[in-house]
Amino acid sequence: MPVKQQKEEAIALLNFLQAHYFNAAVRLKNIQTWCMGPDRNWADIPYHYLIAPDGTVYEGRNPLTTGETNTEYDPGGHLLICFLGNYGQQELSPHLLDVLIRLIAQLCKQYNISPETISSHQDHSKITDCSGKNIYPYFQCGYVKNRVKELLKQQ
Repeated sequence: MPVKQQKEEAIALLNFLQAHYFNAAVRLKNIQTWCMGPDRNWADIPYHYLIAPDGTVYEGRNPLTTGETNTEYDPGGHLLICFLGNYGQQELSPHLLDVLIRLIAQLCKQYNISPETISSHQDHSKITDCSGKNIYPYFQCGYVKNRVKELLKQQ
């Protein structure tokens, strides 16, 4: 399947629903196999970066390649970051929130993306509550955006 190239212009957070306890590397391979299989026929795993429950950040598809969603919006120009877990049920730990904020700050700097573009999946789609009720409030109140801006000022 041909891939659509993109220029990174924004950052969006998603949440991949699954059980909390698992082997992240095996889970990522399973996600990739499903996404590239006949059910989806996508070029690769749909996300550019994935954060495991222990805080490990995994690289997904090439950031210069448009990601995928199971929703109605076109994620072109967005770097897609995904938490592995179900944050509609699980609480987001301070450690994982810090990992997310530092990753977003790094990506804003690396790709010259304005922190003003930081959003969650449900900001773009009417058919999902992703990133989950335990993550989304950090986006709604501007906490993530403000922390990213603080980190960028320190660099």
